[in-house]
Amino acid sequence: MILTKAIFVSRTHRMLLVVATVLILALPTLAMAEGNFSSQVNASVSSSVQRDFSADFHSNACKTPKRRLNYKSQYRYSKKSGFVLLPGRGKGYYHFSGPDHPEEDAWGAPEAIACVELVAAEWSTRYPKRPRVGIGDISRRNGGRFAPHVTHRNGLDIDVRPMKRSSEGRTTVSHNAYSRAYTKDLIDLFTEVCAVQRVLFNDPVLIKQMKNVRRSAGHHDHLHVSLKSAVRQPEAVVERANQIRMIARGNAPVDSPQTASNP
Repeated sequence: MILTKAIFVSRTHRMLLVVATVLILALPTLAMAEGNFSSQVNASVSSSVQRDFSADFHSNACKTPKRRLNYKSQYRYSKKSGFVLLPGRGKGYYHFSGPDHPEEDAWGAPEAIACVELVAAEWSTRYPKRPRVGIGDISRRNGGRFAPHVTHRNGLDIDVRPMKRSSEGRTTVSHNAYSRAYTKDLIDLFTEVCAVQRVLFNDPVLIKQMKNVRRSAGHHDHLHVSLKSAVRQPEAVVERANQIRMIARGNAPVDSPQTASNP
């Protein structure tokens, strides 16, 4: 009887050890699965757009920047403000400039740059036959006063052109080429992808239809999109902002696949 109990206890201990070992080995996999899930919680950004930006990050994070950066396709970084210059062109958007030099009026918090990129890429994915999104003033290189704007000081205010029916360029709410339907879709997309404080735009119909659109003098030919603070942005925006910051500063994460090939 004593021998039988001893054998039973021994088998029970072995079973418990096996179960404990399996759980320990499974923990990293469970944690990884949880991380993969949490990185995709923002359903407003399609999986194809997320894959494109992930590939872009890993292909650019470890590149040595040229001595003279190309404004049209590369990020620039301000150490003083932490702002990043929006490249002059990207998937789904183009940058337009007024009397300012094009390399001086589109600096923004990385979260604002990420918001522009994600919204424009998603716009291109959802509406491939529509005109691209026109992005104007954001902030100066180091923030502060940006005449004639009252705002545009903290890197979180973005000027955007209203959408036209079949072409790109300037339009107003009273112009025949203006598309209220496309513009409404664009405002909706900004509020889906980013945490938006308010939109200033003088279309009386949209002001009645959309609770976050308000009238403001001088906003008949462009939308003024004010974002909430960086810490209140959705996870997809924050993730992309961190990637942009790393690329702009010329850094790469230690676990980047390209790191191992660097001398």
